[in-house]
Amino acid sequence: MPIWDVRNSSGRGLAPPLSFRPVTQQAPPFARVSPPREPPILINGVDLEVALTTRLHPSQDEEAKIMSRMIGAEIGTRKRHAIPKIIHRFWTGGSIRKAALTGLIEDGDLATRHGWRSYLWYSETIEELLEKKLGLDTQVRDSQRIALRMAGYTVCSLEEVREIGLRVQLHRFGTSAGTTCAQGGGWDEIKYFSDFARLAYLFAFGGIHIDIDMRLGDIDLSKTYYHNDVNGQIPLLGTLARDSRDVEVGRHLKFLKSLSGQLRVPWLKYEDSVRFLVDRAVTGAGMFNALIASRPGTGHLALAIDKYCQQSDVISGMALQKYLLLGQAAGQGARGFQQAAVLTVPPYLLRLNQLTEESDL
Repeated sequence: MPIWDVRNSSGRGLAPPLSFRPVTQQAPPFARVSPPREPPILINGVDLEVALTTRLHPSQDEEAKIMSRMIGAEIGTRKRHAIPKIIHRFWTGGSIRKAALTGLIEDGDLATRHGWRSYLWYSETIEELLEKKLGLDTQVRDSQRIALRMAGYTVCSLEEVREIGLRVQLHRFGTSAGTTCAQGGGWDEIKYFSDFARLAYLFAFGGIHIDIDMRLGDIDLSKTYYHNDVNGQIPLLGTLARDSRDVEVGRHLKFLKSLSGQLRVPWLKYEDSVRFLVDRAVTGAGMFNALIASRPGTGHLALAIDKYCQQSDVISGMALQKYLLLGQAAGQGARGFQQAAVLTVPPYLLRLNQLTEESDL
């Protein structure tokens, strides 16, 4: 007998075939375990990595020492020939643009708080010509001068100040510059007149001439500044850029300004910018006169004024830089120019705001 007969089975259908599906249970995620972090190595409370790449932000005096090492000349160390605490500006003609006026007022307040005097000079010769020939509207300009007086400025014409003298020359050059401008010749002649003006009032009073498109920035006004040369003849200069088109200068200036208020600075980048700008200041000593600082009555200023007065018409002050640096030795060519140029770098070089909204005046 067969062991199993389908006909005698229970009548249930055949069992379905077995199927096997793999179990796909989600494995728990693998947890990465970080090794225990080593405690930071501190140097004077600063992380080693930070300490190796940064340094404490230098003060103005420390910056002067850094610049001295870079150019091989002593900046801000001699205390013999003091420069008076006076800031001079020059503007003549119409009104001052709003951004420049705001800057002047803020600088005037700052200077007054630190015991400095501020002057705004103009030429009555030029203004009389422009008002007569161009019908120049003086209402806004005059209201601006009232605001500047309230901010601490002495606002006066070059011709009316007895200490300056040079009335004949101021009238001659002012007439030439004003007439050219009134006849449609542009403002360049008046800029050249201002080159003569700054020599005149610096010779009479001493101090620091600053073009109105520059700001005092964070210069330390608690200090008295001195000539770097032993004889007190070579002025401090330090103009770095004419306007915003000097992109490379602007890049370094903006970087240094971005560090303002920071406790530590990235040292290699900081040194790179300082080196570029101090080299530029030395190179620019033969060309730029937007910044001039001097004690009064120096022989170099007197010679530059004399050379200017020998001209038949206004000229660019750039032609007189060699006399400011070399004095009588300027007649012997460029000999000694480099040695003089390094002595023009002021200790506050990196503190002034040399590129403002008005730098393209």
